[in-house]
Amino acid sequence: METDTKTPTFTKTRRRDGYDLSEVDSFVAEVAKALEERDARISELQGDLAAMRMRTPERPAPQAPHATPTDERKESSAAATRLLEIAAENADRLAAESKAEAEDVVAKAKAEGDRLVGDARAEADRLATAAQADVDRFTAESARERNSLESRLESLRQMERTHREHLRRHFSEQLAQLDDNTAPPLRAVEA
Repeated sequence: METDTKTPTFTKTRRRDGYDLSEVDSFVAEVAKALEERDARISELQGDLAAMRMRTPERPAPQAPHATPTDERKESSAAATRLLEIAAENADRLAAESKAEAEDVVAKAKAEGDRLVGDARAEADRLATAAQADVDRFTAESARERNSLESRLESLRQMERTHREHLRRHFSEQLAQLDDNTAPPLRAVEA
């Protein structure tokens, strides 16, 4: 998997459409870890902000001749507070953007997974339909072949009956001639 801070790319699979699920899972895990680290950093910054609000500087900075140390502390404290508020706002914005991006990646991965499942089901249905068509075709061909063989068998049975009848007549004639002493000599059997 190639990762980029802006756009992740995943390896296409060879046996089916879609992406390598282990790479997608790995990316989702990375996003979750980044979100956890961001949340920890936000908590840390919020703690620092609270500490800064409660703390006053130990030594006053050099003052302008017209400003009092209390005014300068207030200004310094207000500036630090404002800076921390801006940092907190930026952290919140980044957190929201990261969360939205993570949700988008998860939604896309889920949609891709759903599409893959749908494609797999459609392919399974297509294969089942094709297999049923093959079974139906084989059954029809088997029935035609059976009917053809039964017809051929009946034809052979009829031929056998005719041949037996012909032999029976021939042998009956031959026996009759043997019984009749006056009959001409026996003739050869005709096929």
